[in-house]
Amino acid sequence: MQTISVFFRRLHWRTADSIAPTTPHNLLRWFSLISFILISAIAIGLGTVATRFLVMESLERDALLSAQFIQTIANVEIRHHQLTGMRMGDVLATTQYGMLSQEMAQKRHRARAEFLDHLSQLPDSLLINIYSPLRTVMWSTNAQLIGQKLLNDAALEAAFSSKERVSTQYSNADKRRPEQLFCSLPKCSSSRATSPW
Repeated sequence: MQTISVFFRRLHWRTADSIAPTTPHNLLRWFSLISFILISAIAIGLGTVATRFLVMESLERDALLSAQFIQTIANVEIRHHQLTGMRMGDVLATTQYGMLSQEMAQKRHRARAEFLDHLSQLPDSLLINIYSPLRTVMWSTNAQLIGQKLLNDAALEAAFSSKERVSTQYSNADKRRPEQLFCSLPKCSSSRATSPW
């Protein structure tokens, strides 16, 4: 009988403890746990946003510097071959101008060849395309793309309509888009700088 009364006392004590706890609630532990979760979530969110912003700015800046470097090469080649009054677009065009003298046509051809050679030697470039106003690839580091016409390409249309530098980022190569037929796949995000001439 004594064992039964001890059992009922324990049962009664556990029931009373579950209804109204007799031990104090550890508010400091809960506050610390909730603070840790909130601070971690905010830090991860801010870190993600800041990293994405810095990567995008870095890629855009890289594309801008690449475009400026290429335009400088173009201007130097025009000046070097004494093609004053011509733009690089005129030099790169494959059409023959009847008004040019034989000497001027040869200078134009040499300037074009040297400029394209400089472009093909640029380090760390995955793909370089030069487009005609008809949206046809005039020259590319990937020879398979030369002569292809790119229609319905929003980035290319933006470059031709803005008349300013345009950059595009590709995180992954899309096999359906011909301008992304890289000679070697990108290791990470890459950018394409388009500059109208």
